[in-house]
Amino acid sequence: MNTENFEIGDSVEVVFCDTTKNFRGIIRNIPRDVGDMWHIETKTILFAINPICHDLRAIIKGLEE
Repeated sequence: MNTENFEIGDSVEVVFCDTTKNFRGIIRNIPRDVGDMWHIETKTILFAINPICHDLRAIIKGLEE
């Protein structure tokens, strides 16, 4: 996934395969190196998402939370 179009503070929707629920949040960390994770914050939780997670389909930018 190309991370160049994302910035910390962007509103995004995180889309997974059918087995995991999608959610919306704010980017708090963008993976820049091997081992880094996406950190997406919702109103109640901070998710750490491995960018090579096989359930992750897309992170869509430009959505209102």
